[in-house]
Amino acid sequence: MAVQLRQLVDVLASVTERRYDKFLIHLAILAPLALVLLGKWQASLESWYVDPDEAPLMGFNDGFSGRAQAWLLDEGYAGDQLVLIVDRHCVCTAATLKKLTAILEEAERPTSMLKVIDVGLYRTGNGMFDAPAILAEIPSTPTLLTMRASVLTYVGPVTSGNFCTTAVNDVMGVSALSWESEATVFDWLNRGCYCDNPIAEPHSTATGEA
Repeated sequence: MAVQLRQLVDVLASVTERRYDKFLIHLAILAPLALVLLGKWQASLESWYVDPDEAPLMGFNDGFSGRAQAWLLDEGYAGDQLVLIVDRHCVCTAATLKKLTAILEEAERPTSMLKVIDVGLYRTGNGMFDAPAILAEIPSTPTLLTMRASVLTYVGPVTSGNFCTTAVNDVMGVSALSWESEATVFDWLNRGCYCDNPIAEPHSTATGEA
């Protein structure tokens, strides 16, 4: 009996040792990747939605409101709508979408009014294709476009601050559903979890009138 017990202990020790070795191998493989992802995430937390130094040159307000509203209506986004522009590869996308959904529920707004557009759908290995021009004018993702009674009332990030939770701006886009104004609020001077829009074009080339 003692011999059998000792053999069982030896077997278990061997299995545990192999599992430990596999764990170390997996850790050695995944650790560099985790560090890269952590670095990207940390960099995103410290990024500006629009670099303040580039803001005077970007032309974000130069007719964007009119073009964006016309595009939204053409796509069938009428009435009260929230249109979230995201990039699935951005480390901020999942947290922002979760936060926005929670805000809608807290505000007793139907989550069905939220539409999500992934700019990644307009990318191929060779670049972009068939992307609506308006998407290329958006500097960063995630970006929220708020429609109130078919009028574009808000353009900008959903959240600002570390971990996408700490600033009052994280409800501004939803609050815009209650605004009765013909002017669009552009909320671009924020720092938080944002990624560069991968299909963005230089905003200094934007033309048109609101």
